[in-house]
Amino acid sequence: LVGGTGATDGNLISFNEGNGIVLDGCHYAVVQGNRVGVNSAVTERQGNGGCGVLISNSMNCVMGPSNAIGANGAEGLRMSGSTCHDAQIAGNWIGVSGDGLIDLGNAGDGIGLRGGDRNRVTGSNVVAKNYGHGVAVYTGARNTVMGNQVFGNALEAIHVATNEPGMEPNEGIRPPTITNALTGSTHFQGTFEGKTNEPYVLDVHYAWFTNQSGAQAQFALAQTNFTTGANGTAWIDLTLSETAPFGSFLTMNATDTNGNSSALSEPVRVLDEAYLNWRTDRGVTNEPDGHMDDDGIPNIEEYVADTDPRDGSSFLSMAWEAANAKVSHSSTGRLYTVETATNLADGVWLPLENHVNLVGNGGDLPVDLEEWLSTQPAIFSLRVKAGLP
Repeated sequence: LVGGTGATDGNLISFNEGNGIVLDGCHYAVVQGNRVGVNSAVTERQGNGGCGVLISNSMNCVMGPSNAIGANGAEGLRMSGSTCHDAQIAGNWIGVSGDGLIDLGNAGDGIGLRGGDRNRVTGSNVVAKNYGHGVAVYTGARNTVMGNQVFGNALEAIHVATNEPGMEPNEGIRPPTITNALTGSTHFQGTFEGKTNEPYVLDVHYAWFTNQSGAQAQFALAQTNFTTGANGTAWIDLTLSETAPFGSFLTMNATDTNGNSSALSEPVRVLDEAYLNWRTDRGVTNEPDGHMDDDGIPNIEEYVADTDPRDGSSFLSMAWEAANAKVSHSSTGRLYTVETATNLADGVWLPLENHVNLVGNGGDLPVDLEEWLSTQPAIFSLRVKAGLP
């Protein structure tokens, strides 16, 4: 046992030239409650020069819960060697603080599986802000990646190296292809190619952003099942009781009965019937993130703001003079929130108290700033955001 679940059981392992924790030939080891490469509060970088945790040639190890692993010079957690199998990795923070806000990213993957078979990355790991992949499966089979939050890493959130020369981990499983998704009771459609007459589990997530590497498993939504046909393909047409919010990005990966998990599907925007009707009425012919008028504002944001997607001069704006401001040309059926920032470089915008979800009136919407201005610094910025009821 390295660490423990008690308040004072965990170890602080930082500033080493090499790896933080090394388990080599340590079968059935348990690593819990440690701070590896970060301070005890998990707010500051105190990285080790190599991996945070290196597990090699060890079977049936348990990683978690409550390890915080960040700011290390290679992977946060690396499993290496064909005899490194049957590990359980659950309930850890890797690359990020417990609230998901502070960047404590490791220099490589958050979790890199370069070992054997039947390793399970399940059970609410938060793997974020690492400078490689979030979770990467390079070798082995029946390695399961489900039930985690994996987002904001430099490379793919979940990487299964099936497209790399000479590599075919997890028996070559490919991700599903999702073509559309509607909110409410989340309804989505897509396709999948795999084994014949095989049941699969879909681990469904949504996120409020994508990055250059694609889909993000920011928030867990649900798990659901489907089965392929005699030719190994499936048409996916499923409805969940859980709701993915309008405008978010839906993604999912598939896991077969042997525990082989795929990478994430390409993300799709979650839309609703009202948006589809608006698109038809306004003659929008391209994707939600496309532009009809080349004004830099995506169609879906024009819908939320109730501006004209075909007119580059139609955009959400706020006019301000002295202590009085107004949202110009507000719309009924829209809500408006005024936000402020004191440093545009850090990108932090905060809502003004008593100026959240103001109801549009179909004309110029007055915003009284007199009381708020009396407590503000000399330099600040304001903006307005539109939302749906």
